[in-house]
Amino acid sequence: MKYIGAWFADGANNVSNLVVLDSINLVLPGDTIGQAQVTQYRRTFEPGQTVTVTLAVTNGDADLYIWRPGSLAMPDYISNRPGTATEQLVFTAVEGEYLIEVHGYQSSQFNLDLSTGSLGMLQPSSPLSSKLRPLIAKPLPPHPLVVNMPYSATPAEQPKHFFIYR
Repeated sequence: MKYIGAWFADGANNVSNLVVLDSINLVLPGDTIGQAQVTQYRRTFEPGQTVTVTLAVTNGDADLYIWRPGSLAMPDYISNRPGTATEQLVFTAVEGEYLIEVHGYQSSQFNLDLSTGSLGMLQPSSPLSSKLRPLIAKPLPPHPLVVNMPYSATPAEQPKHFFIYR
């Protein structure tokens, strides 16, 4: 998860007051994660969409945790199967931004896939039933690794030096 920020300037040295920020989720096939590392992805879905998040672990043991918008406590959706299992969670989206975390229980290689469909295509699990599904005794994260995003902080200072491209 990376953020890109930009200021706008013109030839008369007028600089925009606000920083324009956007996020980038770089999902690579065959991505790797070390033991005890966490990779975060943020995603907004259309309310009412059926969302399927699939974590295909090809080597090692990685786990999948998802927090619904506004949730800061235990994950709402959990899949922590042992070894090179395919972790899959299905839910009906509500309004807001979801936080998806891949945890490296061991050093792992994985493929992450996010797909959406209309209601009725798949049978979603409720958050409560997902919480009760841990298959082995792995420690669950008590909260997301990072909850605040750059644009939720105070506005950045004006740049001291900038380049103008024409």
